Amino acid sequence: MRDLDEELVQAALQGGFIDEADLERIEEIVLASRGKLYRAQVLVRERLLTTAELLTLQNRIGAGLYTCPGCGARHARKDLPKTRGKSSKCKGCGAPVRLKSEAGLSRIEVLASQDPRELSIPLDERSDSAAKSMSEIDLDRYEVQDELGRGGYGVVFRANHRDLERDVALKILRKGTSLPEVALERFLREGRAASRLRHPNIVSVYDIGRYRDLFAMTMEYVPGRALKDELRERQRYPGAEAAALMCEILEGVQHAHEQGVIHRDLKPTNIIMDEAGRPRLIDFGLAKDLEADTQLTGAGAIIGTPYYLSPEQIQGRSNEVDARSDVFALGVILYELLTGRRPFTSNQRSEIYVQILKREPKPLSQRIDDLPDGLEAVVARALAKEAADRYQSAAEFRDALLPFAQPAAAVEAAPAAAEAPKRAKTRRTGARRRPTTTPALPTSSGPPPALLAAGAGGLLLLVLILGFILSRGSGEPEQAAQSPTPTQSPTAPTEPSPRVA
Repeated sequence: MRDLDEELVQAALQGGFIDEADLERIEEIVLASRGKLYRAQVLVRERLLTTAELLTLQNRIGAGLYTCPGCGARHARKDLPKTRGKSSKCKGCGAPVRLKSEAGLSRIEVLASQDPRELSIPLDERSDSAAKSMSEIDLDRYEVQDELGRGGYGVVFRANHRDLERDVALKILRKGTSLPEVALERFLREGRAASRLRHPNIVSVYDIGRYRDLFAMTMEYVPGRALKDELRERQRYPGAEAAALMCEILEGVQHAHEQGVIHRDLKPTNIIMDEAGRPRLIDFGLAKDLEADTQLTGAGAIIGTPYYLSPEQIQGRSNEVDARSDVFALGVILYELLTGRRPFTSNQRSEIYVQILKREPKPLSQRIDDLPDGLEAVVARALAKEAADRYQSAAEFRDALLPFAQPAAAVEAAPAAAEAPKRAKTRRTGARRRPTTTPALPTSSGPPPALLAAGAGGLLLLVLILGFILSRGSGEPEQAAQSPTPTQSPTAPTEPSPRVA
């Protein structure tokens, strides 16, 4: 098999585009990337080669850069008519193909590729089912700043929108043999689902479209890092802080549910902590759109990250996946925040599934000493094996957590809502039903907490005294009523760094 990368680099050296010092520098960058980058790509990234020069070198070495849209056969430039726009027969399927006049390589195409063999110039428009419904996107408007992350199917960049002069996260997928059609469909669904969500705890999607055989999505760029990285550094969160953080996450999840979108892949890597310490939900690629009744998961299929899957997801009951499946995943995350450990762990996927379906996790009280009274019951209900036994909405879960999101000294006992009930007999509810509006978390503005606590203490003392005096006349003591203290907004410190959105 030809080593195109080696051929391109040697052609660049021989053509005087780079020198030995440039090559040594490039080798160090490729080595540091641990195989994620190739040398010709880095030459373009470091602006030692332009895309036009790279195309010249590709044609000079006779690389099969031009692709038939029908059979995928590769053609070298020398195999095509010299006049652009003139048709010739594909050497693979015999269909007429032609080189369009605007053919060339864009910088984003080069930077998003995984291998020099991935680079291609379509000889005609592709006709993928998912691509048909996608309009063209002008990638020339975006100047790539740096790479945020790279996976098996694509890459995410921080890019600057030249016209609007703002940074965005630019997610790129490349159509090819390694990209399943279902992955492209999910990419499209992610854009459609997330684009209609507008909430401070959800990363916004701005645009989605295609450019030749690239599929692009632009999103809000959120400087920060994943909750998974925060948790790894901190090891665990105190009860009040974990509850407050989860209340914010639940706000975003509830908003998505109200719009008919079930995330289905909630996990610490899909929650970004921004520079202000606010959690932001990302990656709706596995989302279930209840309004459109979109189904890309066949009966019996299991999708998602094993540790956070609900029992109904593991059993392949995709038609039963609703808001309560997200509640289960959030219960797993809350357990992990409180203990620093997942409730279900194993090196074997099958064993994780058995634990989720049949075994109860180790009680929180046996893992941590400073657990607020009643919080264990809240987590246990969120992790109930049967969906009917869980909180029926993200808003209901949030209501149960609100009392624990206060400073520890202000929480004397867990509310009755935190008690794990017997199996619920209520009718199963999905995300279509809009739950009762939940009160918003108060901001930190207003009287200082110490002043509020002092006032509440004085009022309580006065009520107790009056109750005692009145009881002497009636013969029955009167119990003073207590009002919950205002909940404080969570403060989760983060270290700002670029992060995939």
